[in-house]
Amino acid sequence: MAARNACRPAAVKLSTPQGVLKPALQSGDKPNFIVILSGGAGSSTADQDSSIAAAGANTDGQPEAAAAATAAAAAEAAAGVHILACHGDNSVSFYVTPQCAQSRAALLTGRYPPRAGWDYINSGEATAGEVMSAAGYHTAHYGKWHNGRTLGYEPWTVGFQDSWFPSSEFEDALMRSRTGGPFKGKVYRSYPKEWRDKYDSDPKYAGIASATKDAWAMLEWLDGIYGRLFSFLESSPLGRNTYVMIMSDNGPQLLFGEKDGLNKMRRMPSNMEGAKSLPYDGGIRNFLAVHGPGVQAGVVDSTLLGLVDILPTVADLAGVTDAAVGGHLPWDGLSFKNLLATDSSGPEPSALRGSNLSNKKQQDRILFTLVPHCWDADAVPELDENREVNRSQLMLEYDRGGVPHSGYGDQIPGMKPHPGFQMCIAARYRDYKWMGFQPDTVYE
Repeated sequence: MAARNACRPAAVKLSTPQGVLKPALQSGDKPNFIVILSGGAGSSTADQDSSIAAAGANTDGQPEAAAAATAAAAAEAAAGVHILACHGDNSVSFYVTPQCAQSRAALLTGRYPPRAGWDYINSGEATAGEVMSAAGYHTAHYGKWHNGRTLGYEPWTVGFQDSWFPSSEFEDALMRSRTGGPFKGKVYRSYPKEWRDKYDSDPKYAGIASATKDAWAMLEWLDGIYGRLFSFLESSPLGRNTYVMIMSDNGPQLLFGEKDGLNKMRRMPSNMEGAKSLPYDGGIRNFLAVHGPGVQAGVVDSTLLGLVDILPTVADLAGVTDAAVGGHLPWDGLSFKNLLATDSSGPEPSALRGSNLSNKKQQDRILFTLVPHCWDADAVPELDENREVNRSQLMLEYDRGGVPHSGYGDQIPGMKPHPGFQMCIAARYRDYKWMGFQPDTVYE
């Protein structure tokens, strides 16, 4: 199998060589922003091509051979995320929430979802649309909207001048491939048919779970779309003042045939513990890649960052100085603008920078995540005659409150009828990890 340039397929032309700075913003230039949140990819997305290549190798069912093939295929890459990884600034300690609505709320508000809400963002919050509109930007949202479709909660009522999303998040009839055919696939993994056919027609992919092949088709197709975006920016004047940020909302949801052993490694090459909806790294550790003016290409930064940092960073890069612009409440996130701008052409391509550029706030922060095991959608607090929440009541108590989630509660050891909300909290501090259902254990 011939290795290609892992960062620049022939179809994509990039003017900035790996390992050097893109030109900084010119004086008076106003930056543009494209923020892309993909669904259910997790931190393994950047490894996915290697997994595909390894799956096509003759391993005779031997996990050791599969692992060796994965390593040997690391030079294989498509476009998109892999281009951004090699031509942008990459965070390897980037954390999100374990579920899609929560992560979108964190991205949109710069605040933790328990404050901001998630299936419906609280009306007192200010979204990215409202913040950036108040700063003089034209704002747009396209794609999945998981934060309320009821009147008053849609994107165009919370600050976005343009918006489009499918009539249902599970309905792909409105989505059409640029190559002419309708998308195939259901629920979580949609793709143009031609991207999936090769996995069924080529015998070397025999024995791979159908769900995994769906995921590969989806991710390869997305890679190509990202590549087209970067090619356009490189050939356009917009490329000199546009920041692109790509990340995912949570870890992969492991479907039938993906949950154990080699089958899980094929879907999640990182082989981290956990997946979507779980508080382990497989559910909440993610990737972040940033490409834009003044950003060093090909560096890897290990400063602890979170999805709540995206909006504060965008506002900072845009020069927004009003602490309450757009009516937003105090952010839980921190701007990482300081990690994007350097004053030299080094280091070497793909150099590990560690957390050398982090500031004291970033070094001392604790990132929190609320996982869904202690609450159920059908659990309604006791209300009074005016439909106000009665206090106190057991359901709302920190130590004894909550209700085990009907779908995820049994995946957490020690879950009780009234588990206490501590069971739903996970925290990250520097290299340390803590989960509330194991309160006496700290992982490093």
